[in-house]
Amino acid sequence: HNGFLDVLLTGFLANKRNISGYCLKNKDTVLYSHMKVLLLGDIKTLGKKGEIKEVSEGYARNFLIRQGLAEIATSKTLSMIDSRKRKAEKAKAEEEKSHRKLFSGLNGRSVTVAAKVAGGTTLYSAVSPATIAEELEEVYKVEIDPADIVIEKPIKIVGTHQIFIECSKDLKAKMNVIVEALD
Repeated sequence: HNGFLDVLLTGFLANKRNISGYCLKNKDTVLYSHMKVLLLGDIKTLGKKGEIKEVSEGYARNFLIRQGLAEIATSKTLSMIDSRKRKAEKAKAEEEKSHRKLFSGLNGRSVTVAAKVAGGTTLYSAVSPATIAEELEEVYKVEIDPADIVIEKPIKIVGTHQIFIECSKDLKAKMNVIVEALD
């Protein structure tokens, strides 16, 4: 065999099979090939769903593809993934914009909550974030997750109390909760 011809032939085969890398060892023609795959699910030792990884051809064809865990990353697949990422980033930016608008509208506002009183100004039970979220939905027609409502001290007396609504580190709204005695 001519060594130069082997190199050309293996290089040609590597390009034909969509292989990104190969290695020739000694004068024997031993082809170590790698290929790029798109992960269709989370694989603990490899990566997360949607990632492109370079793995050996045998691992890809004999395990990942047969098990339905990956598919060959072609140029069409790569462009499709790129467009999905752009759409996801755009949707995330739109969502963040709407959240900012919502939070700026709630900042400084007040919501009134009626609660049972044990005697004087002490409540039977503290006002919960879920109760505040229900009132916000009723009054302002916005749906707030009770987990996003931060109450620094439990609200156990009638009066005006300050709360915060935090969707993320950047999105915060300061509001007042006015607790009134329920007859």
